Amino acid sequence: MATITNKKIKVLHLTHTDLRYDSRILKELDAISHLSNLDICAYGVYLDEKAAYTNQEFPFTITNSLLLTNKFSFLPKSIRYTLNLLEITFRFFFKAIWYRPNLIHCHDTMVLPVGYFLKLFIRCKLIYDAHELELNKNGQSQVLSKSTLFIEKACWPKIDYLITVSGSILEWYLENIGKINGSIILNSPILKKISNEKFEAKNYLRDKFQINPEAKIFIYVGYLGKGRSIELLLNVFKKQTVTSHIVFIGYGDLVELINMNSNQFQNIHIHPAVPHEELVNIITSADIGFCLIENISLSDYFSLPNKLFEYAFSGLTIIGSNFPEINRVITKFNLGICISNDENNIVESVLAYQNKVMVKDFKYITELSWDFQAEKLREIYKTFIN
Repeated sequence: MATITNKKIKVLHLTHTDLRYDSRILKELDAISHLSNLDICAYGVYLDEKAAYTNQEFPFTITNSLLLTNKFSFLPKSIRYTLNLLEITFRFFFKAIWYRPNLIHCHDTMVLPVGYFLKLFIRCKLIYDAHELELNKNGQSQVLSKSTLFIEKACWPKIDYLITVSGSILEWYLENIGKINGSIILNSPILKKISNEKFEAKNYLRDKFQINPEAKIFIYVGYLGKGRSIELLLNVFKKQTVTSHIVFIGYGDLVELINMNSNQFQNIHIHPAVPHEELVNIITSADIGFCLIENISLSDYFSLPNKLFEYAFSGLTIIGSNFPEINRVITKFNLGICISNDENNIVESVLAYQNKVMVKDFKYITELSWDFQAEKLREIYKTFIN
């Protein structure tokens, strides 16, 4: 593989997401900041999300741009996507020309074209970081799927390295688009303990929601929207036979529905979204975590959600979807059980754990940690900068 020989290596990360909220990108930036002789910068966009952004300070520069095309919410999604892509490509290209990076790290397809053009103009190296199977994901139209595939195929010959989040997604890209050097970087949580007395109490959730000491606490962490089995979980915990409690942590379109059910049922609760570095402290006070994804797209089917690792490192038993990657991790490390995503199976699982004495017998899970992933990422970067 060709290498960069400059003494001071300029690294530029590009994303169409808001860098204040994107925990994966922030973790990757922090990981490579421990390498010497790097000048690190990241460009993202401002988004009006309900997520909690991190309060940590980092030794690199992040810049968000305000996209004018984000105001065109009245337009069809495919047209807005095209306008966003064109504006991002134009804005980021001219900013990056002044920065003149030696290595560009593109997060997802929206910023891949600008990475491609920059490589042609300034002869930099190009890493493509696919956070999911971009061309087949939840909520994406056929037009956007085909557009995504076209972009990836067009840019593929200029990509020097592929990073993605699961083995199945990596295999799909290699088999369907083309052979390329690539690795899996899991979206694991940072285990560094953040001092926050508010969340450090062992019984934080039990105390906050006044939950009976004998009742089991189930938890769901992440995006509270369609395709995440939220409605199924609400139906399950409204049943009279279920005396356990469930806590939802996150933001999304179904927050209002969860709030409505929380007001009607004493065992359903919702907690505001928190910065990712505080999550593990909070989840530790639960007993069982739900990692249930609906099989809406190939990206969902191949996924390894963040919450799976957050639960694992919080010491929770996991009830996960019976999908290839989720099943592989839960089975390999003895983290819990995998089930089909239907109401009867969820009820059976909840009732099985409801009166069970929890004995946690997890296997050694260091290879799932972010420290392990960060070292893998640094080794990838060393192949370019040595």
